Amino acid sequence: MYQDSLWQEGPAYLAPLRKQAKNLHLREAKSQIPIPLAFFEPLKDLYLNKVCDADSVWEWHIQRGQDSLILHSRPPSPKWMAKNFKLLRGPRLWKNGSVPYKEIEIIIPLGPRPQLPEDTLWKKNSKWLEEFVIPWTLYEKNLRVKGRVVGLTLLIYYTIKGEVRYTSVGLLSHAHPQFPYDEQVLIKPLSKIPKPLRSRFDSLRIKEPAYAYIVRIQDYYPTSLQEAWSWTHLFYRRQDFPLPHQIKLYSEPLFGNLP
Repeated sequence: MYQDSLWQEGPAYLAPLRKQAKNLHLREAKSQIPIPLAFFEPLKDLYLNKVCDADSVWEWHIQRGQDSLILHSRPPSPKWMAKNFKLLRGPRLWKNGSVPYKEIEIIIPLGPRPQLPEDTLWKKNSKWLEEFVIPWTLYEKNLRVKGRVVGLTLLIYYTIKGEVRYTSVGLLSHAHPQFPYDEQVLIKPLSKIPKPLRSRFDSLRIKEPAYAYIVRIQDYYPTSLQEAWSWTHLFYRRQDFPLPHQIKLYSEPLFGNLP
């Protein structure tokens, strides 16, 4: 919770590690025998469970079929890591001046979410559904939504200077009443959205009050709806984010224009 995280978004993301195996001196932890390139074939059978920085050695915890292995390597360069993996900075680095931005995910609920059946304020977002989400789905020819759309997600970069940059939008759907979670069925950079829809999105964001709340701050996920409202209060007011255990909880949601 209080550390940086690294995401492997698919088996193919281990291809860069295969290419750099020799330069990184990648080896099996116990025997210290170098890892042959054949170890990485096929990539679809490999999964990265964890990476640990152990002083001058890095540990790569790899799942290969039913086997779990620990590999050692030289410390890779941060530039190489950032280029080939999805990196998120943990909340221990939230203090001013420490990182160039915060990555924030906001949801505008559009239907009852299975995780939060008691939350009924999504009904106030009907204009977002009618004027942006439904027209957007008509543009996406290959989109297959099972069940019903339950949310619009917004990915935001929040800079230290207080600037808010919207980078992508996504859709959440709930496939079946018995399924306990909603799932993301589409995510797209805002720049790839057709211009008329982008204009409509900006107009709604500025002029149409939305019921919305934060569901992720970098690699931290609020543990309750009340906590999510509390982070959103700070975000709307452009206030500094404390560490999670220091946050003051608000009992009321916000309903207004997104920054």
